[in-house]
Amino acid sequence: MSGHLDALLRGLIIERLGKYGDQATVAEAQKRFEEHWKGESTIPADLRSAAYSTVFKHGDGNTLESVMQLLKEADLLEEKVRLMRCMGAVSQPDLIKKVCDFSLSSTTDMFITEEAAKEVEELYPNHSVPAAERTIQQSLENIQLNCAWLGRKSFYNARDW
Repeated sequence: MSGHLDALLRGLIIERLGKYGDQATVAEAQKRFEEHWKGESTIPADLRSAAYSTVFKHGDGNTLESVMQLLKEADLLEEKVRLMRCMGAVSQPDLIKKVCDFSLSSTTDMFITEEAAKEVEELYPNHSVPAAERTIQQSLENIQLNCAWLGRKSFYNARDW
C-alpha cells in the first residue's frame, strides 16, 4: 500500500474504533483533542476528523464548548467545515439539540448566502488558479444548492420541527 492509502486507512480505522467505543481509542482521542484545544500540540490534519468525531460521540457539554471555541478561532474554511461535519457525531440528546440549534443559526450562513456565491464568482476571475478550478466550481455549486434549499418552504418547517 502506498503512504497515501495507509494514511486514509489509518484515519478510517481510528474513526471506526472511536465510533464503536474502543476505550483505548476514545482515551487517546480525548487526550489529543485536549492538547490540541489548549494549543499544546496539533492533531495531524488527516486524523482530525477521526479525533473530532470520537470526542463528539463520547463527549459532553464541555467538549461542545471547546469545539465551538475552535470553530471561532479557525482561520481555514476547511477546518470550520471539518468541525461542523463532526458535530453530527454527538449522541447525547441535550447536545443533539444544541448542535441542531447551531446548524440552523446565522453562524452557518456563511456557507449558504447569495452574497457568498457572488463573492466566490467575483474572486475567481481576478485570482485564477487553474489547478483549483474544479474545486472552486464545486464549492460555488454547493453554495448555490444551499441557497436554493433555504428558499424552499421545507427548510422553515425543519426549524419548527
